[in-house]
Amino acid sequence: MERRRGRQQGQHQQSGGSRRDRGGQSWQSGATGWGRGAARGRGHRRGNQHHDDDETFRIGRSSEYEGEGTEMSEARVLGHYSVHEDKTITFTDAMLKFIDNTYIPQDGVMQVDLDLNRGADKAKPYSLNHEDNMHNFQRWILRNQGNLIAPRSSSSPRLDFDILCMKNTLTRIMKLPNGNKDVWTIEARCYRGSIYVVSWRDHQQRPSGTNAVNMEVWGHKFLQYVTGGDADDGVRPNEEFRCAVSLGLGRHRILFPANVDCVDPRLYQEGCTDLAAFLMIKSTKEVIQDGHRSYHLYNNQLQQWWAENKLCGIPRLLLGHKTDEGVVDGVRLIKNDHIPHLTQVEWRPDVCINFLSSFLDYLKRKVMEEPEEVHVFRRERYVLRHYIPTEARTDLLPLWYRDQLFGHDSPSH
Repeated sequence: MERRRGRQQGQHQQSGGSRRDRGGQSWQSGATGWGRGAARGRGHRRGNQHHDDDETFRIGRSSEYEGEGTEMSEARVLGHYSVHEDKTITFTDAMLKFIDNTYIPQDGVMQVDLDLNRGADKAKPYSLNHEDNMHNFQRWILRNQGNLIAPRSSSSPRLDFDILCMKNTLTRIMKLPNGNKDVWTIEARCYRGSIYVVSWRDHQQRPSGTNAVNMEVWGHKFLQYVTGGDADDGVRPNEEFRCAVSLGLGRHRILFPANVDCVDPRLYQEGCTDLAAFLMIKSTKEVIQDGHRSYHLYNNQLQQWWAENKLCGIPRLLLGHKTDEGVVDGVRLIKNDHIPHLTQVEWRPDVCINFLSSFLDYLKRKVMEEPEEVHVFRRERYVLRHYIPTEARTDLLPLWYRDQLFGHDSPSH
């Protein structure tokens, strides 16, 4: 395939190596089967007009993705694992938490008094990164690979999924057409017919100062309260319970690990097979206006929460209302389907789903044009720009994973 260097070569610099663009790719990729039609999602009004050139995917306006929603199958739980404070992984439900049902309101807002500052001096820092999370997911895949092989692939085994990624990558993509301005980068690589994808924020430095530290601790402390933990103990945010979830989205078969907060013991089924029994636990800031209390729900937050639950099939959100001093004085239960109606800024769920499907079409096509390469998709204002770096920033497919997936003599793709 004929190539030319992009005119903006050298502008994409990241830690871990310089980057080079590859422009001028033809629209069709006949050898891989990902042609012009693959860029069109079901229900989109202007499917192929989202490309200014073949190295960019234009975010566009939300109206461009309105219409009949892309078909999304019900999420299925294929297994689970626990991550411990020391970042080790066990294939058990050791980190599964159960909600204390006294904190589930029957109607409206239930008054509580939960000081999120208790035990703050004992809190542990969160030290996992996107690479750690992907590697833990890959350890689960290796342990369960016999149950994940595609039918009729015994002679040349491959996983029965074309996209393997982290949940936050999917939610970040889903929020884009509704005005979200987060800046982040995606890295993707093909191995044995499946595409592995991770994402990270371009600014990895954590905010500093007392308020930033409090915000990080308070969310975990609220979860500790409502799941019956010792309020005087410090939080341990590395501890996670994750379910491996399969999802069909249009033509895509996706597998991702969902970190889930807690389960309702009244609905729990042995083996954690039904995510409808789970709840998301979040808190939001209290605002005083004209002497009255209200609760500010950030549009960006709401899209994030809705997308996470939608992908996993978790139907409910327990929301805590907190003061500036870090005291939760009320909780309410919200159905996930009601979240899009909680702000005055209109955004549509079908737009989020259609956009995700359309971008995954584009990502898959670009990766399969050169499956042996690492591919980068970087958010730049109103486009996602594709290029191939000279060095990969992430150890996306470590040697131990490639060696143990289907044996030691596996081909590279």
